[in-house]
Amino acid sequence: MDPLSIPMAIIGILTAAQKISGVLVKVSGLKAAPLELQQLRTTADTIRSALHQLQLLLLGRGNVSRQRTSLILVNQVVVTLSACVTTFSELDVFVGLLDSEDNLGIFDSIWWISKASTIKKHLEKLEMHKTSLPPMMTILTYESTFNAEDAVEDLATMVQQVLDSNQVLAQRLGSITNEMNISPDTSSQETVPSAGSSRVLSINSSTLSLSDVSVIAVQALPIYAEDLSNREVYAFGEFGDKTTPLRGEASSDSKSRIRILSRRTRQLAASTVTFRSAS
Repeated sequence: MDPLSIPMAIIGILTAAQKISGVLVKVSGLKAAPLELQQLRTTADTIRSALHQLQLLLLGRGNVSRQRTSLILVNQVVVTLSACVTTFSELDVFVGLLDSEDNLGIFDSIWWISKASTIKKHLEKLEMHKTSLPPMMTILTYESTFNAEDAVEDLATMVQQVLDSNQVLAQRLGSITNEMNISPDTSSQETVPSAGSSRVLSINSSTLSLSDVSVIAVQALPIYAEDLSNREVYAFGEFGDKTTPLRGEASSDSKSRIRILSRRTRQLAASTVTFRSAS
């Protein structure tokens, strides 16, 4: 089982969101279809747009200052993307049911009522992801330091909410972080506050920020093909340096962390329930 890299996770989410949005456009026009389907589509499209911007900032050729990347923990990115991957996997199952021609005849008002709680659950998860992404963009792009520092608080709060709502993810990350025993690079002094400094997170056993990693592309998520129903849109085990590094070249320490994560998460995946849930 190979883990999922941050670049492949973003590409996969973008692909999944586009597919889901297309189906929801078609189904939301059916007779008796609830308005919440349009909300699902709109929220999925908003997340897709936000992720595209984040992709350009983290993996593109733009120059993001070390001062700003020091305000975001690597694990905050990992948590946000991991939860987003699993949410779109769950939503893909439900949307796949809607997209089946065999089921078109059963979509009456009673059927939609029976699915109201499922639609609400998916919408709540999407709204959570939609809220967690803007703080990252604010931190990386706003000229005002005050706005960036406020966004640090918002991001910490949102990441904690994600962890609180996903115990499997919290368990995997906690075990991996403890085994890796990561220490941040302190060779360069900064005058800005460190990420998450004013709030204690469940993942705070590591304070490694984006400014402490050589190439964000070699960071892995604790997500495997076996966890996902839409695994075909993701390329697992692909870690490379084709994207522009945040600073320097990929270090042997970064590659070592990937090897440790891969081994440890395989063990955890075998001992914990999967992310997938029935829709």
